[in-house]
Amino acid sequence: MKRLWEELNTLHVKTQCNCNCICGAKDNMFKVEQDKRLIQFLMGLNEVYTVVRGNNLMMNPLPSLAQTFSLLIQDEK
Repeated sequence: MKRLWEELNTLHVKTQCNCNCICGAKDNMFKVEQDKRLIQFLMGLNEVYTVVRGNNLMMNPLPSLAQTFSLLIQDEK
């Protein structure tokens, strides 16, 4: 899956912040990208995971993709 995200990143032109500022823009852009990937992942799940999908989307802040995947594994058990 990581390889697929890397391939997708090469296709998307995005703004990058290379400065050493302390405004938090770089961290914010990273979080937005991670949230976008999480939502894409959740929307691609089968209908069986509707409850887990909804629970994850209601969390504030959104969990990481790794945390979400862990919750899915726990739900299957």
